[in-house]
Amino acid sequence: LAFYDGYRSKRLPANLIQAQRDYFGAHGYELLDRPGEWIHTNWTGHGGNVTASTY
Repeated sequence: LAFYDGYRSKRLPANLIQAQRDYFGAHGYELLDRPGEWIHTNWTGHGGNVTASTY
């Protein structure tokens, strides 16, 4: 049933995957209520500025 629910859903809860991508790189994430605004969270509190450019 979980596969079927995922298959028919317009929007899936990818929060964990987005958080992991943001933690391990400068991928960032976009909030649904703020389209076009990409956010990067400094999860570890260490390091300098983290940016990503267009690939």
